[in-house]
Amino acid sequence: MVDVSVIVATLMEREPPVVDKIRRGDYRFEDIEILVEREGSLSTARNAGIRRANSDNLVFLDDDSAPRREYLTNTLDALGDHAAIRGKVVAHESSYRSPEHYDLGEKPKKCTYLQGCNMAVRREVIDRVGMFEPRLPYGHEEREWSDRIRNHFDIYYIPDMAVVHPYATSLYDDLTKNYRHGVEFVTYKHEIQGESIPRTVYHAGHPPNFTETVTSFCREVAKGFGLGVGLAKLGMDGYRGPKDPLPDGFESEQPD
Repeated sequence: MVDVSVIVATLMEREPPVVDKIRRGDYRFEDIEILVEREGSLSTARNAGIRRANSDNLVFLDDDSAPRREYLTNTLDALGDHAAIRGKVVAHESSYRSPEHYDLGEKPKKCTYLQGCNMAVRREVIDRVGMFEPRLPYGHEEREWSDRIRNHFDIYYIPDMAVVHPYATSLYDDLTKNYRHGVEFVTYKHEIQGESIPRTVYHAGHPPNFTETVTSFCREVAKGFGLGVGLAKLGMDGYRGPKDPLPDGFESEQPD
C-alpha cells in the first residue's frame, strides 16, 4: 500500500501540470499514487478516484493547483492529527481577484468547509459519510460533503499545506463562476437538504445593492440570475434524479 493517493479530476487530455509539481516535491515518489480522472463531472471523477485509491490517505488537488515542494510531507503530518483538512491557497498572479476563503491566516484552526483545490481526508471519513454527491457536478459539492463530514469529524485549516491556484482570470470568468454556483445552489439546498423554495432563495444571499462595489454588485446579480435559472429548470422539468449514476453503495453510506 502506498502512503498517499493524490486524486486529480481534469478535462485535460494531456498530463495535468499538477502531476509534475508532485513529482518535484520532497516526498518519496515511489510512495505516492497519482490518480488522474477524466470521466464525468467533477464529483463523478473524484468518486472514481476514491474507488481506485490504494491508500488510507486521500489528497484532492485541482489540475492547475501548484503545491509547494514540502506539500505532501506537511499534509501527511497533519492527517496524522486530523481526519479532514484543507490548506492555504495563494491566488495565482493571473487571478482577477483573490477570494477571502482562500487564505484563512497563518495559524492552524478549526474551520467549516473543505476547499476543493487543496484538501485531504483519511479513509475513515469516506467510510463514515460517503463520497461526493453526484447531483452537484460543479458548485457546492465540497460544501455539501463538508456538511456531512462535520456531523462526525472536525475540519481543520493547515496553513503549511499550501498551494498556488488561479481563481477567475477576468470579470467575465468571475461572473460565470457565480452564475454556475447560483444554478447549483437550488440542487444543494432544495433537492438535497430539503429546504423550501423561499428558504433556499433566502439562503442564496442578500439582494445586491448599490452601496456595494460595482464588481460585488455584479457578482450577486450573476449568482441571482443563476439561481433563477435553477428554479426555472426545477419548475419546468421537475427533479429527474442525479445527473450522474450514484456510485455503488453511495446511499447506504449516508449518515443517519
